[in-house]
Amino acid sequence: MKACVFDGRAVRVDPAYPSPKAGPGEVRLGVLLAGVCQTDLEIVKGYMAFRGVLGHEFVGRALEGRHKGRRVVGDINGACGGCDLCRAGLSNHCRRRTVLGIAGRDGAFAEQVVLPEANLHPVPDGVSDRQAVFAEPLAAAIQIGQQVALKPGMKTVVLGDGRLGQLVAQVFEAWHLAPLVVGKSAAKLAILDRLGMATVEADRARPAKDADVVVECTGSAEGLGRALEFVRPRGTVVLKSTVADTAGLNLAPLVVDEVTMVGSRCGPMGEAVRMLAAGVIQVDPLITAEYFLDEAPAALEAASGPEAIKVLIRPARRGGPESLNQKEGENMLSGIPREIKADEYRVAMLPVGVELLKRDGHHVLIEQGAGLGSGYDDKVYAAAGAELVETADEIYSRADLVVKVKEPQASEFGKLRRGQIVFAYFHFAASRALTEACLKAGITAVAYETLHDKSGRLPLLTPMSEVAGKMAVQEGAKYLERPMMGRGILLGGVAGVEPANVLVLGGGVLGSNAARVAAGLGASVVIMDINLDRLRYLDDVMPENVMTIYSDPYAIEQYALQADLVIGAVLIPGGRAPVLISRNLVGRMKSGAVIVDPSIDQGGCAETSRPTTHGEPTFIVDGVVHYCVANMPGAVGRTSGQALCHATLPYARDLARLGVDGFAAVDEGRAASINMRDGKITYKPVAEAFKDLPRA
Repeated sequence: MKACVFDGRAVRVDPAYPSPKAGPGEVRLGVLLAGVCQTDLEIVKGYMAFRGVLGHEFVGRALEGRHKGRRVVGDINGACGGCDLCRAGLSNHCRRRTVLGIAGRDGAFAEQVVLPEANLHPVPDGVSDRQAVFAEPLAAAIQIGQQVALKPGMKTVVLGDGRLGQLVAQVFEAWHLAPLVVGKSAAKLAILDRLGMATVEADRARPAKDADVVVECTGSAEGLGRALEFVRPRGTVVLKSTVADTAGLNLAPLVVDEVTMVGSRCGPMGEAVRMLAAGVIQVDPLITAEYFLDEAPAALEAASGPEAIKVLIRPARRGGPESLNQKEGENMLSGIPREIKADEYRVAMLPVGVELLKRDGHHVLIEQGAGLGSGYDDKVYAAAGAELVETADEIYSRADLVVKVKEPQASEFGKLRRGQIVFAYFHFAASRALTEACLKAGITAVAYETLHDKSGRLPLLTPMSEVAGKMAVQEGAKYLERPMMGRGILLGGVAGVEPANVLVLGGGVLGSNAARVAAGLGASVVIMDINLDRLRYLDDVMPENVMTIYSDPYAIEQYALQADLVIGAVLIPGGRAPVLISRNLVGRMKSGAVIVDPSIDQGGCAETSRPTTHGEPTFIVDGVVHYCVANMPGAVGRTSGQALCHATLPYARDLARLGVDGFAAVDEGRAASINMRDGKITYKPVAEAFKDLPRA
C-alpha cells in the first residue's frame, strides 16, 4: 500500500509499504481522510523517537468486523488490558500501550490502518468526512472538562490560536465559559471573532494573574511560562502542548502561587462525535488545505506554516482502485468571470482555490483580469493551474459551475444556461427582475446568503457583514462632514464637546461590528435588537459607551430622532428586510443626519432607501443623507475578497465534488442555499416574496 513514512531523518511516501495485518481483536480500516497534527510535526523533529507511518487523526471505513462498511473514527491508544494501569481503568496509560502514529503502531497517513475494534466509534451520516477527521483533537479538547471542575462564570484563558486552541475555545464557548483566546495570528483570531469570542493578539495581551483556568495550546516550550503569567494563585494550568524542544523554566511561581498543573491528552471520542453531529463545533473555517497522500511531505510542510490551521491528507485520488468518491458527482468544469457590477472589485476565488480545485480533479476557467481588483494578476492564476479566457461569454458557455461574488447583472442574463450551477450572492427578494431572469434561464441558483450551519449561523454572509459593519461607521463618519451635506459633526467629539449619537438597528454580526467601531471612535452608541438573549450578550461584551435597547416602533422613533447616524443592520435570511424607518420618521430626523443602509441588498430598512453605487453613493431626502450602496464590501476588494474566498472555498469544493444533489444531501444548511432549480423557486422566503412565480 501507499504510506507516508518517517525514517528518523526524512518524511517520504513509500508506494509499496507493507499493508497492515490485524491481530486478535483488531480490524483493518480503509483511511478516507487524515489530518496533520502538531504532534506529527514534533515527531519529525525527534519527539517520541518514532519511526514508521505518521498520522493519528483520521476517519476511515471498516473493512471487517461488526462495523464493516461503516465510517468510523478511533481512539488512538492500544492497551494490553492486563497490566496494573489497565486494571485500574487507566488504559490510555497502559504500560505496554501503543499509540497510532506516535508509539509502536503505524499511523493513518496511509491507505489502510489497524486498530482494536473496541476503539472504534461509528460516524453518523450527517457528519461529513471533513468534520469527522476532527474527532480526535476535539476529544482532546473535551478531555479538559473531565479533568478540571469547570463552571460557568469562571475566568478562562486559552493560549494559542492554532489547531487545538481553536477547538478548545469552541468547546469552552459551548460550555458557556466565555474564554479569552490569546494568539499570534490576526487571521486565526478572526475566525474566533466571527464566532463571537473574545480574542487578543499576544503582544497586546496584559496578563493580570486573575484567570481561574489557563489552557496552554501554544505548541511551544515557552507556553508554560506564559501560562503562569495569566493564572491566579491556586488557579489551574492545563498543558496540551507536546513539543520536542525543552526550555528553561522558573518553577518558583508554581510553588509560591500554589498553582495546580494538569497534563491533558486524549479524550472521549464518542462525545466528540456527538458534538460534531449536533453542529456546535464549526470546523470548516479551520481547514487550510487538502493534499493527496502522494503529496504528504508537502502537506506537512504546509501545516508548519505560521498561518496554517488544519491540513488534510486524502489517500485516494478520484477514480483510483478504491475511489473515495463512488457516490459523489463527476468532475466539474468551473468558471470564475470578472465581476461587472458597478465598482465591484472582489474576485470569487483566490489562486489557492484554483489550485485546490485542480487537485480535486476539476478544470478551472477564469476570465482575464478577474482578480486585478483584489490584487491578483493573471499570472498567479495561470501558475495555480487556471485556464485564462478572454471573455465572460466563454465562461458561461463552457462552465458547469460558475462561481461569482454578486448576482448576475442584466447584461449577463442572456449568457446563463439551463442546468448551469451559479454560486454567488443573489438576494432574490430584493429584485423581481433578477428572480424572473434566473427562473427563465433555468439555472440552479446556490446562494451564499442562505447557506447556514447546524447552529443556524450564516458562514458565507458573516465575513461580508463584518466588512459592511465596519465600513458603515467609516462611511457614516465621512458623510456627517459638512462638505458632504452632513451635520458637521465629528463622530467621537473632542474634550468639552459631546460626541455623535449613533443608532444601530440590529445586533447581529454587521450591527455588532458597527457598534464596536463607532464606540471605539468615541461615539455614543445605541444598538437595538428583538432578541433578548443577544442583547444580554452584547451588554456583556460591548464597551461602556454602547447601550442596548429592545427594538420596538416606539423605541426606534425615540432614538432615531436623537441620532446623528443611523445604521440599518437588520436581516431576514433570503427575505426582504423589514422597513423600520418610515418616510414620516425620516422627515422628522435632524437635518444633516445620515442613514447608512447596508440592508439595501435585501430591499433596505428605511422606506426612503434605494440602491446606489460607489460612484454616486448618496442622495438626500428631507435633509437626511442616505448612503445605500448595494455592494459596500466591493470598495475594499483586497480585504473583502480574501475574507469571502476563505469562507466560500470549502463549499465551492464540495459543490464541485458532490454535485447539487450530493451537496444538498450533506445537511439542511447546504440544502437551504439552493434558492431555485429547473425554473422553480425552492427557497421559501423567496417564494413568499414573489407569490405569483413558479415554486417547487
